[in-house]
Amino acid sequence: MGTRRGFTLIEMLVVISIIVLLVGLLLPVLTRARLSARNTATKTTIHNLNIALDNYKLDWKQYPIVPGGSNAIYDTGSGSYNPGYFQSPCAAKGAKASGVEDNKDLVKLLLDTKFLDIKRANLNNGQLLDHFNTPLIVRFLVSKAPVGDVKISEKTYIWSYGSDTTNGVNAKNAYVCVGLPDYDKGEIDNVENSGADGADDLTNWR
Repeated sequence: MGTRRGFTLIEMLVVISIIVLLVGLLLPVLTRARLSARNTATKTTIHNLNIALDNYKLDWKQYPIVPGGSNAIYDTGSGSYNPGYFQSPCAAKGAKASGVEDNKDLVKLLLDTKFLDIKRANLNNGQLLDHFNTPLIVRFLVSKAPVGDVKISEKTYIWSYGSDTTNGVNAKNAYVCVGLPDYDKGEIDNVENSGADGADDLTNWR
């Protein structure tokens, strides 16, 4: 009866080297696939929130207004007016998520009124998160005619900081919409494509 020969040290090293090589080749692919899945899921969440806000407006003839707010006050784009809508604070452009991000009051309103139907897994302490664990930012921009208080344009802006959790949108922190694009006119270039921090932001306007 012959003796059973085991693996030699060289054979084991060759096998280990092959396994390490395969892991090195597959890991970037798996990482990209995971990132793509999170991006897709975040875009879906943004889309659902956008639909919920549009449906709310169809029923109530205006976007959600904070208690005591008035839709007769408009953001002219100068940064000096707060239109009274539920606006989410955000970090400065190029800055990491800082904890100022807050959408829970708006989300609670939409959940209570049944306009928003989301998985509770997307909620954390009442905040609606993207799939990188950062609250989504929501802004409203309402412009008016040069004379009078007739609303001529109402836009909803929703965005995620993306996988790098860095804000790439040029919107000031104090609830104003300065720097946000007029997507009716195709002005969608305020999220940089240069590869700088924040360039991977996901939005409802591009």
